[in-house]
Amino acid sequence: DETHIDEVLSPADVHQVKDADSTQILAILDVNSGRNLVLQGPPGTGKSQTITNIIAECIGNGKKVLFVSEKMAALDVVKRRLDEVGLGDAVMELHSHKTNKKKILAELDRTLHQGRPVVENPVDDIKTLEQFRDQLNTYCNAVNKPIGKTHLSFINALGFALKNQPGTLDLPSFDFAKMLEWTESDYRNARLQVDTLDRHLSEAGPPANNPFELSGLTEILPSQRPILERALEEGRAAAEALFNTAVDLAKAMGLQPPDHRADIGIICRAARRAMEAPHIDGLALTSGEWQARRDDISELITAGKALSIAHAKYDEWLIDEAWSQDLVELRQLFATTGKKWWRFFSSDYRQAKQKLQGYCRKTLSKDVGQTIQLVDAILDSQKNQKLFAEQSEFGSTLFGAQWKKTESDWEVLEKLTEWVVVLYRDMGNGVVPDGIVNFLSGSPKVDELKDKVAAVESNIHKHEQSISIVETLLQFKLHDTLRIHWNLSLKEQAASLTRLLNNIDRLFHLIRFNQLAGEMTKNGLDFVVSAARTWNFGEGSLVKIFNYSWYNGLVEKAYLENPCIKSFDRIQHAHVQDEFIRLDHLLFRHNQARLASLHWRSLPTLDGGGELQIISSEINKKRRHMPIRVLMNKAGRAIQAIKPVFMMSPMSIATYVPPGSVHFDLVVFDEASQVKPVDAFGAIMRGNQAVVVGDSKQLPPTSFFDSLIESDEEEDFENIGDTESILSLFLGKGAPERMLRWHYRSRHDSLIAVSNNEFYDNRLVVFPSPGTNATARGLKFHHIPDTAYDRGKTRSNPEEAKVVAKAVLAHAKSYPDLSLGVVAFSTAQRDAVENQLEILRRYDSSCESFFNEHQREPFFVKNLENVQGDERDVILISIGYGKTAEGYMTMSFGPLNRDGGERRLNVLISRARLAMDVFANFTSNDIDLARTNARGSVALKNFLSFAQSGILPQPYTTGKEPDSPFEEEVIKALTQNGISIEPQVGSAGFFIDIGIKAKDKPGQYILGIECDGATYHSSRSARDRDRLRQEVLQGLGWQLHRIWSTDWYRNPGDELARALNAIEKAEYNYKNDIGISLPKVTHEEKTLSIPREVITVREEVISQAAIPYLQAEPKIYLSKDLHECTPAELLPYVCEVIAIESPVHITEITRSITEGADLKRAGVRIQGAVLMSVMYGVQRNVIVK
Repeated sequence: DETHIDEVLSPADVHQVKDADSTQILAILDVNSGRNLVLQGPPGTGKSQTITNIIAECIGNGKKVLFVSEKMAALDVVKRRLDEVGLGDAVMELHSHKTNKKKILAELDRTLHQGRPVVENPVDDIKTLEQFRDQLNTYCNAVNKPIGKTHLSFINALGFALKNQPGTLDLPSFDFAKMLEWTESDYRNARLQVDTLDRHLSEAGPPANNPFELSGLTEILPSQRPILERALEEGRAAAEALFNTAVDLAKAMGLQPPDHRADIGIICRAARRAMEAPHIDGLALTSGEWQARRDDISELITAGKALSIAHAKYDEWLIDEAWSQDLVELRQLFATTGKKWWRFFSSDYRQAKQKLQGYCRKTLSKDVGQTIQLVDAILDSQKNQKLFAEQSEFGSTLFGAQWKKTESDWEVLEKLTEWVVVLYRDMGNGVVPDGIVNFLSGSPKVDELKDKVAAVESNIHKHEQSISIVETLLQFKLHDTLRIHWNLSLKEQAASLTRLLNNIDRLFHLIRFNQLAGEMTKNGLDFVVSAARTWNFGEGSLVKIFNYSWYNGLVEKAYLENPCIKSFDRIQHAHVQDEFIRLDHLLFRHNQARLASLHWRSLPTLDGGGELQIISSEINKKRRHMPIRVLMNKAGRAIQAIKPVFMMSPMSIATYVPPGSVHFDLVVFDEASQVKPVDAFGAIMRGNQAVVVGDSKQLPPTSFFDSLIESDEEEDFENIGDTESILSLFLGKGAPERMLRWHYRSRHDSLIAVSNNEFYDNRLVVFPSPGTNATARGLKFHHIPDTAYDRGKTRSNPEEAKVVAKAVLAHAKSYPDLSLGVVAFSTAQRDAVENQLEILRRYDSSCESFFNEHQREPFFVKNLENVQGDERDVILISIGYGKTAEGYMTMSFGPLNRDGGERRLNVLISRARLAMDVFANFTSNDIDLARTNARGSVALKNFLSFAQSGILPQPYTTGKEPDSPFEEEVIKALTQNGISIEPQVGSAGFFIDIGIKAKDKPGQYILGIECDGATYHSSRSARDRDRLRQEVLQGLGWQLHRIWSTDWYRNPGDELARALNAIEKAEYNYKNDIGISLPKVTHEEKTLSIPREVITVREEVISQAAIPYLQAEPKIYLSKDLHECTPAELLPYVCEVIAIESPVHITEITRSITEGADLKRAGVRIQGAVLMSVMYGVQRNVIVK
């Protein structure tokens, strides 16, 4: 039952000639599959239409159909529908004993001599229809199929996303990638945790605002609180003590008081540096030259040191003047000639040596190398002396008293320089404070620093211990670089510890947060925890943005993964819908023409022999025609070839169709609730498959409890006495069952509401009326208390009859175009109404045209038992029964008091299309259920209560919630614009998503808005969804506007504006009485005219001369009865018949064998013997079947 029809059925595979909704198509598919079926057809659900399509399918599949109904009217309806679609030529009507054999032969002749139907090739249209259908289905499925691992559709996810939009708040959404693989169960579990966290944050605030923000504690015992308080106090005291002693040390050194713990370390190092400093008296420590001219200082000391070394080494060798001599050329001579063996022969060398010897106190060494070293020392000293002379003043400035020119202690100066340079480097690197040079330059009392440094260093240790304890107790989550000092100044840290101590109660809030965070992190919600630490957007905002992130992520996922959503174009989609509707209607026309052509091609020619020769002979006779039964017996199969559909009553079957003359692939019973099983068996035995169409909630056959059978055959008829019709018999035997559910008849839902509720468990799909059609006024109760039921005499209510008669005349004058019927509960009341109407018509003949028109649906006055099968635009009900003149309320309501009386009421109250007026001299409150237990009386009470109280006003408010969250958001947007709406407008089975209320008339709707949500997707076919529902609603007077979720997602502002424009236009149309022009109520359907080729002489299928049909006449002489023969004994006679008459039907073989044995008829046993012989021959490859 949940099958989507378009998935299993192609337009090219169907032969439907009338519109069919999904429930009808499912029934047709069941029939096509060969199932025996009970087809339940409640009032107005299209039984005749479905039967017409079933017959059309059979014609298309080459099957023979027997359509059976007790009532001629039921046969006429289906015949008329087949005529309307051009398939009347395939039908043989044999309903009653008055059937005229000449007319039968004339109809056969007419059918055989029709021209070939002109049929267009439907392939392209069908292919295009299928493409458009698939496009519509693809989009519908895309917006309604589950996304990812969830059961949420695009439209539902969109609705929830819109509902949870943050609005004007600039809230950061969560990354959907973290949720991508979630199921709905995962989401719900996560949402519960987020909701718990949200409520915690609304009470406790975000952790970022909690003094204990850094704590990782997840539990603390009450006994641990004093320990923590003491640790916090000690930590605060340690921070303050450290700060105070550090400030004291800084002041002693003239330094800036420290703020942070790291600064205290610097000051301590400075103090230690001061205490470890060398003798620096006289040094210009504050001079910037120590840094700026560090290289110059180094060169000066190096030069002074080199001079000192050179003089110490050579002063005993050289005279003082030697240190200032220019010895460059002399050195070059020694270097080039001094090592030659012939140097003594060189006068220049000898002169140079003499000159150098003149500057020496001692004799020069004979080693030329040592001589050169001596010269080099003089030359180097000259350069150093020059540098020294240039920088001597600079040295004096920096080193002060310790500068003694060439007599300075260069080792000491070098060490002082290194110490000062390192000091300045450490100052630059922040190792020691800048102020230390000022302190050292001021003749500091370094010995006084010792105790102060020791005190500070001691407090540093205490501070570290105290803070470590706090960090451990609170499980502070700190990077190693932030431990102890927490990136706070000592004052700030002391204040923080004080704040922690004063707000220790808030620790428990953070512990709860940590507990929630731990659980959520374990479940993969760390991204929510991370955001929650600083979340400060108010109560409910966290869970709201979590919901939005989830749903919006699903929407985006579906949007990106489904091309049909991503590329959706409303205008193009509307075009596809329009073309689908056009082609779907055109499909019926194609099918009608195709079936007419198929039937024409299957017609035999009268040039053949055998049965066709018999028909040809009968057609050409002027008189003395065979009786129809004889003709059926002799030429039944040929007649079936011409007319594959027989329409008959159970009685006419027995009258005209001898057993074995014809056989049917399908037998269809209409109004089966009124067919006795004994009357139906004859039809069933003539078919392979049976479809029983009716309504078990309507009238059974009258006088049913007659004897069903009178023989003791082998069939098991247990409990058959409880079976009242062939319908209930099939149901009692567990036959498969289908129910037609779409109700089309009632133009106002109140006309079917009671039946749907009382008898069909609200399973019917009833389309709501907008309440704007004046003629479709629904159900109305007329209480006439001044009348009386004449219980003892006439058993009628004459005054009520007079009121009803006047109502008939008023209708004839006011609504002459609307058909009318009057139903009374009894024959006496029926006669009373007829008499009163006759009197009124005698006095007023102005309305006689009304009573003479409506040939298809003439005016009638009937009693309750005879109204089944009738329907009219307006029905007047005269109950007749009720209160007597004495005021006594009888609980007798005629047929309703009998067993099954409620079904009679169901028939009655479902006859009207537009309006039903009920006349009675009592109300529902007067029916005392304590005085009657009849089910019919209970149903009548409920019906009258509904009619008089209007509990279900025109299309009534259901109180149902919107079908989806998307619709809720559309409704919210409309109401914010002042639009008065009602969600889920309807009565049963079908609800319009949003109804726009008429401002001045409660219960009326100016516009229906439909979305592409669950209702849209619930249809089993594109036809149901995109054509039939819309056509039915527009036929009821609805103006419709469609909102596509994809368009709303892309641009909600434009879609809202489009909806508001549609509402404005609908309101204008309503006020000015401009709307959908309702189709005029008519009961005439235009008969399809299928073009045919014009012929003067019938074009035969077989062009060559017909071969005369030869009939076998075997002579069979047997020593035993025919049915006692074995298959082998009969086989020669069977083969003789086949050899002459082939191809031949088994029935003809049996007939020839029977006549050859000089027997008058073939019983069941003879038929079985012949059949076994044929099968025997097939097995031995003697006969080809």
